[in-house]
Amino acid sequence: MCQFFAPPLERPLRESFFEAHHIRPLSDTKGITSTRVADLVLLCAGCHRFIHRLMAITKRWIPIVEARDHLRAVNE
Repeated sequence: MCQFFAPPLERPLRESFFEAHHIRPLSDTKGITSTRVADLVLLCAGCHRFIHRLMAITKRWIPIVEARDHLRAVNE
């Protein structure tokens, strides 16, 4: 979302900057008990917290594209 790149550290440390985020709400996965890699997107930790806070405030699911647009609008 924010185009963040981890600094050139050892791989285990670089990986710590990112978190997996479900592309669609788990509540929409009725009966599905496993998550596929295709169901996830990697976000920096800050963007992951941001999108979940935005969803909590708006009380609805926010797609990645909408959250990215929200960030861009603030930075313009």
